[in-house]
Amino acid sequence: MGSRQDHGNPWVVVFDLGGVLVRVHLDWGVALRRAGFPSLAEEFLGTSVEACPGFHEHEVGELGDEEYLARLAAFLGLQPVEALAVHQGILGEELPGVASLLRDLKRGGTPTACLSNTNALHWMLLGDDSPYPSVRLLDRRFGSHEIGARKPSAEAYAAVEAAFPGHRIAFFDDSPVNVRAALQRGWQAWEVHPDSAEEAIRRTLEEIGVLERAR
Repeated sequence: MGSRQDHGNPWVVVFDLGGVLVRVHLDWGVALRRAGFPSLAEEFLGTSVEACPGFHEHEVGELGDEEYLARLAAFLGLQPVEALAVHQGILGEELPGVASLLRDLKRGGTPTACLSNTNALHWMLLGDDSPYPSVRLLDRRFGSHEIGARKPSAEAYAAVEAAFPGHRIAFFDDSPVNVRAALQRGWQAWEVHPDSAEEAIRRTLEEIGVLERAR
């Protein structure tokens, strides 16, 4: 049963990470190119990261880093240390404007969090000392590998609800499937596109009264 939120309650703003705060490359060909394997990249261009055996199990903490990297290395025909570089190549640059958006939310006293399908290897770049300013500004971080559940499963959303009882939740994700699941929980949720994420999120937060409109 989805949570139902009282319209008088305070807001918490929850973001997906990949495609909302940070650009991600969910194609092994692109990740290989970014990691410095241009010849191999052509062979794997168009191959989803989910094609690697164990990718989802790694994201919910059922498969350890060492075993995952061994599987990825075998899948790509590389050594495990090379596979790690490719895996980290999935993460790209921070999206424009999102750090400013997070600073505005913090100044206004609105709590923020992320709910991300991710893994322990990427989490090393998404913690308190993250190279991404927007991620460092988040008040709470929920990674699928830590909570043992991936979106769009109900368990993933329930972890956030338990941490923010009595809050209305505004959620932004680049996946329509994840947005629909959030709406079914009673969240307010919107799909955003990486190329216009900050503008769309800011406009929505102004419309629902979380942020003041720019004068």
